Amino acid sequence: MNLLNFYIPEWFFVAFSLVVLILVLRKILWGRVNKILDQRQTRIETALRDADAIEAEKKQMEARRTELDTELDRVTAEQMKGARVRAGKEYDRIVAEAEEKARAILTTARTQAGRERDRIVRDARAEMVAAALTAAGVLIGERMDGDANERFIESVLFREGGRT
Repeated sequence: MNLLNFYIPEWFFVAFSLVVLILVLRKILWGRVNKILDQRQTRIETALRDADAIEAEKKQMEARRTELDTELDRVTAEQMKGARVRAGKEYDRIVAEAEEKARAILTTARTQAGRERDRIVRDARAEMVAAALTAAGVLIGERMDGDANERFIESVLFREGGRT
């Protein structure tokens, strides 16, 4: 068959076969292809809606996280304030306790110092009386002892208005 020769029945047969083939393919395949394309379109639209929903949920979660961060900052600040107040009270209690102990120590020290002073004064008086008796004995040439002499010397040494 020669292509330059135009034979109508042959061309008619080819055209008819082509139309039949298109109709058969359309009947068999076109519906299935369209169904597959529709399913794909539906899946894509569902995926886009899901993505939009996820994006909206993400924004809500970010907003909630911001709220929680703010609340956490507020609660932390309150707890820090409370801790500072408690620490201040504890500090005041410790200082008051230390001052009380210091006063007790000072009172005890003053009492002990007073007792020590009184003991030293008594010892000094006794030594002065003994020295005075010895000196008086040396001056008058005899030994002075006895309670009467001691009382006399004490009265002379420690009388009112006299030296102590």
